[in-house]
Amino acid sequence: MGGNAVFKARSLYWLIDDSYDFDDQLLCLQHGIIVKSLTPQPLNGVAVVPNPTSDEATLVLDRELEEPATFVMYDAVGAEVMRLTVAVEMPRLAFSTTGLAPTVYQYRVQSRTGAIGNGKLTIVR
Repeated sequence: MGGNAVFKARSLYWLIDDSYDFDDQLLCLQHGIIVKSLTPQPLNGVAVVPNPTSDEATLVLDRELEEPATFVMYDAVGAEVMRLTVAVEMPRLAFSTTGLAPTVYQYRVQSRTGAIGNGKLTIVR
């Protein structure tokens, strides 16, 4: 049930009738299967440049903040290595990476109302 065989059958059927639309949620519900709906992820509203970096980087926001936010960077095991406050009037925030080991870090920018964006930063020396 499902998988590659269903995909192949639908592809073949599409060759003779390309106007037919398969409603998977309705088709599966008839057999008692509930299909999870995927919600689109919001566009990432932040970037750190340059990436990769060596001694200094800049957090760049794509829009003005309505309230102060927090920039948090994590190492490979999820430990917090840096936390900075992003002011409302600052669409850019420069920070030093000299105290961090050269590796790949995850970062997240979040306000009280929710996540603004996230990404990865590579530090090289």
